[in-house]
Amino acid sequence: MGKRIHYAWGILAVGFIIYFTTQAQAVQIADKFTRSISVEFGVSQGVCSLSSIAWYLGSIIAAPIWGKLMKKNGFQQLMSFCAVMTALGFYLNSVSTNIYMLIIAGLFRGVFFAGAAMLPVTILITSWFSKRRGLAMGAVAMAAVLGGMALDPLIQLVIGQRGWRAAELYHAVLVLIVAPVTLLFVRSDPEKKGLKPFGYREVLVKKADAGQDADGLTFKEARRTPYFYILLFASFSTALAAGAILQLSPYLTNRGYGPELAAQITRFLPYLTLLGCPLIGLLYDKCTGTAAARVILLTAALGFVCLINASNPIFLIIAVALWGITGGMSLIMPPLWASAMFGTEDFVKILCWTVGMNQLGSMVSGYFVRLFAGPTVNSSLIWAFCGALMLASMLGIVPSLIKMERHRTAVDAEYSVVDM
Repeated sequence: MGKRIHYAWGILAVGFIIYFTTQAQAVQIADKFTRSISVEFGVSQGVCSLSSIAWYLGSIIAAPIWGKLMKKNGFQQLMSFCAVMTALGFYLNSVSTNIYMLIIAGLFRGVFFAGAAMLPVTILITSWFSKRRGLAMGAVAMAAVLGGMALDPLIQLVIGQRGWRAAELYHAVLVLIVAPVTLLFVRSDPEKKGLKPFGYREVLVKKADAGQDADGLTFKEARRTPYFYILLFASFSTALAAGAILQLSPYLTNRGYGPELAAQITRFLPYLTLLGCPLIGLLYDKCTGTAAARVILLTAALGFVCLINASNPIFLIIAVALWGITGGMSLIMPPLWASAMFGTEDFVKILCWTVGMNQLGSMVSGYFVRLFAGPTVNSSLIWAFCGALMLASMLGIVPSLIKMERHRTAVDAEYSVVDM
């Protein structure tokens, strides 16, 4: 009889569905309503964006709460509940009669979105995958990009034919799909199914007086190290850079490219990111974490440097290729760095902070771009700054991974390892 497929791949399939239907709406298509709403309510698009800011703030504030509750009570019911309430948040958007109601609905949606998408999916993948964790994270990130590519034209069509309120209802229905899927198939950890994580290596205590846990650092121990704050900085920086690149089209227009060509180049980026997400994951799995961090962050930095010279078509092509390939790193790498540095002992709490900084970077990116895009400012500074952030992240993350690997190796020296 053939070898049974490990249930971890079923968890990955659930994560794929969640990222395709739910995470994509935050990453790819959250800003598609701004123009229609600003016209109906008679306010500027900047004021309309306060709803998205409220969404991010709600998510940042609520992430540690959901992480604590899920660690204590499990994932199934809480994830399903959060999906239903997130869908309700989209419904509240559709019936809002003024910008204040829209902002409140955004905050409401963000609070529950934190417990429905990136945070729980990342925790589940880390729990269920001991090997192929990078590939699994790359796959769900690819789902977010694919979801944005698939849903964007549908949402635009609905807005054009039936208005933005109907499109919000479509969003609600898509998120609602997640509730029964998580309730039926999600299990908090392999032990709930009588299994071990995929690729599990059993760690047996060699010395009873080892005095340290083989699974990593606690949250209190982690936050006493500088590496914890370097991780938060890198999570923030990669998300900010990913958000900034979404504003590429107006920059190219200012550089002399026609509006249609600039829009086409921007629309092409997700196709490269779709290819790059699994490649990033495979690179992480096949190489050391430090080598993967060097390659990915240096590639992204080089892409931004080339964008400074985007008036030259050759540099533009190189920039689009390099950044497109690495565009999914903000969803993939920070959770992998977190588990590599600090282990799984208190991963939920550490990840809550990592995801919170990731969301903060996404929230800040739009305002950051507008700050550097004024008529009196050299807009190339956007890409110079983003490139500097990537280099700074690399110079922080790589030594941190090396230091923590040495620390973990010293701890593991007190243990004997047996392949399962």
